[in-house]
Amino acid sequence: MKINNLSVGQRPIGRKAFRFSLPILCMFIAAFSFACQKLEIRQEYQSPNRDFIVSFPGKPNETTHTSQLSNGDVKYPKVVWTGKGVTLDISYSEIPDLRPLNSDEAKEYYEFLRTHTIKMNNSQLMESNEVTVNGKIVQDFTEVRLGGKVTRYRLFLLGTKLLSLRAEQDVNVRPMAATTSTVENFMTSVRFPD
Repeated sequence: MKINNLSVGQRPIGRKAFRFSLPILCMFIAAFSFACQKLEIRQEYQSPNRDFIVSFPGKPNETTHTSQLSNGDVKYPKVVWTGKGVTLDISYSEIPDLRPLNSDEAKEYYEFLRTHTIKMNNSQLMESNEVTVNGKIVQDFTEVRLGGKVTRYRLFLLGTKLLSLRAEQDVNVRPMAATTSTVENFMTSVRFPD
């Protein structure tokens, strides 16, 4: 026999039992959500000449790209990883007619590259910093483009080669806060083997 949707002999759930069950249910949901998150598996990329190593949040694809630098076309490898709302890539090449530069000349060359990039992309400079990584002077700058794309660059001069790390965040797909740690991990992952 049922009274108020309860069978005879069955007790209704009291407030104490409910208060006890709610935290357990919340912990179960949190643990399940954590277990279902996709773990980020880092994938290292090493240049063919073993000049540098960069870490991606997954397996990148390698292509060849052509760029107008100095006095002619320069073909260089481009390594790209794409995620939801973020694209990470590196490119590196020998620059024709470039000799090894001292620190003042390197700063001028970085400024030239930054100015050229901003002009070419018709963007606005958001932030620019000079940093030192493993004893190397590095240019780090961020541009904002129409349409909601924010792109950060980190440029390294390695003798007569240019290594460029680029991270593009599309705020129309995901807010920047959701991809900032991925970008920072990528930018700071560069290593130069001895």
